[in-house]
Amino acid sequence: MNVLITTDFSENARNAVCYALSFFGNIDTQFYILHVENNLEQVPFLEDIAAAPSLTLKTKTAQEKLECLKEVLVKKELAAPEKINLLFEQGNFIEVIREKVEMLTIDFIAMGTKGASALKQSTVGSHTTDVITRVKCPVFVIPRKATYQPPKSVVFPTDFNSIYQSKVLRTLSHILLLNKAELSVLYVSKKNEELSLQQKKHKRAIRAYLKYLPHNFHFTVNSTLEEALQVFLESHNISIIAMSAKNVNFFQHLLFHPELEKISYPEKLPFLVLHE
Repeated sequence: MNVLITTDFSENARNAVCYALSFFGNIDTQFYILHVENNLEQVPFLEDIAAAPSLTLKTKTAQEKLECLKEVLVKKELAAPEKINLLFEQGNFIEVIREKVEMLTIDFIAMGTKGASALKQSTVGSHTTDVITRVKCPVFVIPRKATYQPPKSVVFPTDFNSIYQSKVLRTLSHILLLNKAELSVLYVSKKNEELSLQQKKHKRAIRAYLKYLPHNFHFTVNSTLEEALQVFLESHNISIIAMSAKNVNFFQHLLFHPELEKISYPEKLPFLVLHE
């Protein structure tokens, strides 16, 4: 397994690094921690001074910051030193990501965010949305308040309007098997009405693919998608929200749109975006 983790050295990015190392730490994994510096855009640096008190943060180069981060991770016993590879590149963020995904045969990308507001406004959020929509690789979007616990249940919201290619379901199945987790397939409708013939066909296809894995189907009626998801998450012990990148509008609505105070999941739960 090869996992690429991007960092801008912020607290959010560090949380994503720690989460990813914990998540994949029980299997043979090579972690590639990447910092990309665009000469036209300097990303803010918010290092944790307590993590490396002997270093003067303002004078550290990107490579030194990476080395410092590795020392912290090894000290916390999140991964063995030989499993952590440090990468520093200059250039276009997306082009560098694409190059590394292909060159290193990356299986998953992990990125940190501050939450829904950050995804819409900040540099980190801009990078995250670009990677989700422009890089063909599964992406873990890890918000600032996400704390790692062995995932026992994954929710997969869907409108059943799309047929999912085997790669999406295969990656999802891999995550379930890796953690011995259960999948909840959640269909949200604004009206209490039957599925169309096409939707029923797509639901049967998902059921057939998952027949040997623990899973269940849920149906809920709510005027808004994000409220329906929030209510479901509050009544189920969900650890990860998984979605297909193919449903871009559906996905963006759930992750980027929530603005109501009661919608808290973008701040706490990782999103796993699956690509075909």
